[in-house]
Amino acid sequence: MRGQAPAPARAPLPGSAPVLSPLSRVPFPFRHRAGLGPALALAALSSATVHAQVALEWAGGVLGSQVSYGITSAPGTFFALLPSFSGGPTPLSIFDPNDPRVLSVGLDLQPLWKFGSVRGTGTKVLTFPLPASGSIAGLTLHAQALTFPGATTLVKDISNATRFALSFTHQTVPTQNDSGLPRMFHSLTTLPNGRIYVAGGQSPGSSPQIFDQVEFFDPQTQSFGFSPIPLPEPRTHHTATLLADGTVLLLGGIGPTGVLASGRIFQPANGTYKQTPPMSSPRAMHTATLLADGRVHVAGGSLQFTLSHPIGQPLSFTTSVPTTEIYDPVSNTWTSGPNLPKGLTTHQASLLGDGRVLITGGVENSGVGLLPVTTTATYLYTPGPAGGALVSGPPLPGARQHQAQTPLDNGDALVVGGAFVDFAAQATSVSSDAYRYNLGSGTWTTVQCTVIVRCGRIICVPRPGQPPGYGIAGGLLSMDFATGLGIPQTQIGVFDPGTNTISAVGSTLKPRMGVDIAAFDDGKRILILGTAGGVPADTSADIFTLHP
Repeated sequence: MRGQAPAPARAPLPGSAPVLSPLSRVPFPFRHRAGLGPALALAALSSATVHAQVALEWAGGVLGSQVSYGITSAPGTFFALLPSFSGGPTPLSIFDPNDPRVLSVGLDLQPLWKFGSVRGTGTKVLTFPLPASGSIAGLTLHAQALTFPGATTLVKDISNATRFALSFTHQTVPTQNDSGLPRMFHSLTTLPNGRIYVAGGQSPGSSPQIFDQVEFFDPQTQSFGFSPIPLPEPRTHHTATLLADGTVLLLGGIGPTGVLASGRIFQPANGTYKQTPPMSSPRAMHTATLLADGRVHVAGGSLQFTLSHPIGQPLSFTTSVPTTEIYDPVSNTWTSGPNLPKGLTTHQASLLGDGRVLITGGVENSGVGLLPVTTTATYLYTPGPAGGALVSGPPLPGARQHQAQTPLDNGDALVVGGAFVDFAAQATSVSSDAYRYNLGSGTWTTVQCTVIVRCGRIICVPRPGQPPGYGIAGGLLSMDFATGLGIPQTQIGVFDPGTNTISAVGSTLKPRMGVDIAAFDDGKRILILGTAGGVPADTSADIFTLHP
C-alpha cells in the first residue's frame, strides 16, 4: 500500500528492540503456552462460555502524542495486541501448526506487543506514546488483536486489522489506497459511525461521466472501498445533508439527462435508499441547510446545466430559480418557502447561532435578455411553521460566487474566497479575502487571510470537550471564463476565531479539482478528495492532520 516502507530502515517506536528474525520472537507465550501460567489455565476453563469475537479500534496517532487502541470482547477474555510497521502476511502456523489462519501484521515490533484481559465493561484501552520523530512520519502503523485460547488452536479469535499513517500536526499524508474513481463535484459526509460516505460526482474533461458509484472511507484503515449498492441514479453538483437521525439526504444535482429534482435518503443501517417526493423544480448548485428543528432549507439553484463546462455556463447562470422550500424528514413532505428576489445559483448558506440561515453571494438571474450578475447580496431566512420569512441581510464587502462558508462555534459565519464573473466583459477573477458575519451586530468584519483559497471548501470540525477546528482546502489560483477551467492551488489553511486570522499551515500532495472535504477521528484529521486530472485521471486522496 502507499505510505508504507520496510521497518528496518526506520527508527523504532520507544521501547522497541533491534529487528529480530521471526523465529527468535517465538519464545514468547505463543510457542510455550505455559508462559502465561494461571491466566491461560483460567481462560481454558472459561472458554466454553466465551464465544464473543474481538474488535479493534484506534484513536489519536499524531506524532508527539499517543495512539490509543480499544479492544472489545467478552469480559474476562485474554488478548494480545500486536502493532507492526508491516501489513504481514504472517501465518499463525509459525506459532501453532494446527492454525491455518493468517495475520495482517508483521513481527517487527514484538517488544511492544501487549497482553491482558478485557475488563467487565467489555473494552480494554491500551496506549502507546509516539515520538516526535521525522524518521517515522508517513509510515503506516498496523495493528491486530488476538484472543486465546481456542478450542483446538492457541488463538481463538482474530480482530479486524487497523492501519494509519503516522503524521505530525499540519502534515498531509496519502490515504492507504486510492479512491476507485477520479471524482470531482462529489459529496463527502461523515456518518455517525465515523465512516465517510462518498457519493456521486463526475470525471474530469469536457465529456464527463457522471457517477452512481458509492464508496466508503474507513478511518480505521484509512482506505476506500466500494459499496455494493449504487445510487438510484447518477448525480453530480448535488447536495448531501446529514440528518438528525444519521441518514443522509441527497438532493438535486445533474444526471445524464439533465438537472434533477429528485431526492434520496441514504440509510447507513442497511446501505439502501429511501425516495423522497421531488422538489418543486430541478436544482443544481443550490444550497441545502439543516435547520435546528431537523428540517432542511433548500434555496435557489439552476434548472439547466451545460455539462461540458465545469460550472455549467451559460445555462446554469441564465436558468437559476428564486424558489426556496423546506423538507421535513419526519413527514417526508415539502413546504414552499419565501422566494428570493431573483434567481440565484452558486451561492452559499449556513445556519447561524440563532437558528436563522445566512445566504450569501452567488450569481443572480437578471431576467430574459439581461446578463447574469455576480452579487454582493445576502439574505436571512427565519424558519417558521408556514414556510418562514426571508429578509435582505448586510451586503458582502465584495461580490462573489462559489465561495466557501461555514458556521462558527459562537454562532457567527465565516466566508472565504470565491470568484467574480464579469459577464459583460466575459472575464473572471478570483478572490482570497475572507469575512466574518457577526451575529450580534449583524455586520461583516474583515478576516486577515494569508491563504490563497479561492472557490474552495471550508469545514467546521467539532471536537468533543474542546473548541472546534476550522480547516480550509481546495480552490483555484485562476479561472478561465470561456472554459471554466482553472489552476488548482495546494495550500491548506486554518482559521483561528480568537485572532480572526486564517493562516497557511500545509498543502495537499497534488493540486486537486472539484474538491470536497470531511473530518474524521474526532476532528483530528480531514479527508481531502478531488481528482488531480492527468491521463489516466488521478484517483488519489489526502489526509491532513488538523489537531494533535
